[in-house]
Amino acid sequence: MAKTISDQIEKTQMLCAGIRKNIELVKQHGIDENLIAQMEKEAEELSVRNKKQDEMRAELQEYSRQTTTVLNELRTQLQQTKKIVKQNFAQEQWINFGVADKR
Repeated sequence: MAKTISDQIEKTQMLCAGIRKNIELVKQHGIDENLIAQMEKEAEELSVRNKKQDEMRAELQEYSRQTTTVLNELRTQLQQTKKIVKQNFAQEQWINFGVADKR
């Protein structure tokens, strides 16, 4: 969980608990049980969304690692294939094989 989000959830929980203990003192200022319940609900939703975001981030990292592996394999195959063409044919013929290299 991101530090910013976990801090916000913790602060919300602490505030809600403290206000609930002193609800009679803050009612006259527009703070009631409905507001506390709404804040707690939003904190819970934030926690659920953050967990999902963490899962998606981990999934994306794995997908990126796999993509990099495929890219590296393709690069290796490309280099090996170009090397065969370059070693077995004259430079003027390389372009016929799709090798645009000058050397």
